[in-house]
Amino acid sequence: MELFTFIGTEGFYFFFFPAIYWCIDSTLGLRLGIVLFTTSSLNGLLKLAFHLPRPYWVDQNVKIYSTEASFGFPSGHSQKAASFWGMLGYSQKRLIITIICLFMILMISLSRLYLGVHYLIDVLGALFFGFLVLWLVTLVEKPVCKWVKKTNPWVIFLSAVVLALIILSLGILFQSFLLDWEIPDSWIALSSRTGKTINPVSLDDLFSYVGLWTGFITGVCFLLSQEIKLGKYQVAGTPNQKIARFFIGITGLIIIYSGLGVVFPQTETVTGLTLRLLRFGLMGAWISGLAPWVFIRLGLSTPKKPLDVESSKSKK
Repeated sequence: MELFTFIGTEGFYFFFFPAIYWCIDSTLGLRLGIVLFTTSSLNGLLKLAFHLPRPYWVDQNVKIYSTEASFGFPSGHSQKAASFWGMLGYSQKRLIITIICLFMILMISLSRLYLGVHYLIDVLGALFFGFLVLWLVTLVEKPVCKWVKKTNPWVIFLSAVVLALIILSLGILFQSFLLDWEIPDSWIALSSRTGKTINPVSLDDLFSYVGLWTGFITGVCFLLSQEIKLGKYQVAGTPNQKIARFFIGITGLIIIYSGLGVVFPQTETVTGLTLRLLRFGLMGAWISGLAPWVFIRLGLSTPKKPLDVESSKSKK
């Protein structure tokens, strides 16, 4: 169960879906990234909106196999699994892939119940919201892609920033409703059995997810500004080229995450949250745009439309 829970964490997703985007199918990787970061941002909002406890916070008979600091409803693992693995199964349209994806959704959800960090309603609610995000993304995908193709990348970027600000504003609003609310002493006492403190009213997760989403869209806009078609940078190549891409990409991701994590303050102040937004935004932009651009410059990939800076200048 701990293995399936790990498969539902950001740590796993940051290795798995970039590998698809960089080395296997850039269009599929793009879809997976958008649905993952969209559902994660929504989950951060919903946790603050409902502010419900986890089982081991309120019942001393619950065996504790895992710990979490955030509110319980809806389950982040289950919601992300429904959206991410649901998109993978929907995109591939192969029976064996669909079965595997449904199995992953089921087992990740069950692992959260078994480990004592969620009620059944947390998981069921998460599956509802996760599949809702999946349905909405697939519903608007074609019209949005048509709009993107005929729209200036800067307009797309500014639209993403405005949407991100709306989401963050809602999160700050929901948190403000809880300013006079105090975590029940019983929650603190029972959760202290794990030796870890809970901080469910934190905005850290929401700023991280919105940063990833905004950065991911920004990276896509960067590729578009370089005249690389949306989701169409060339993933074909030799095994050595693909291994090199993955190694360089993951190394860059770790440097941004760990390096800036040491430099930037980890405080829930205006400065701390802003820098968290920037840090995770850079991670999202690296995955979708900066890393592919580096691959192209190093000769590890070829854009669908050649990058020719000199000819572009001469045309101007």
